[in-house]
Amino acid sequence: MVAQPQPTLTPSEYLDWEATQPIRYEYAEGKVMATTGGTIPHNQIAVNLVALLSPHLRGTKLQGFEW
Repeated sequence: MVAQPQPTLTPSEYLDWEATQPIRYEYAEGKVMATTGGTIPHNQIAVNLVALLSPHLRGTKLQGFEW
């Protein structure tokens, strides 16, 4: 199977189109990609993990980021 090229959109075209969609999308360099929606439990786990790791990383060259 060969992937079909996707048409590119201008930022204005994307915003008009995205407002009518039932799910969230990401716009990057004219291309549109579906994104997953976050959940409250997922966000709480991420916040708790950052809160637990931050004191251990303080004063080191390492940094923690939520992804």
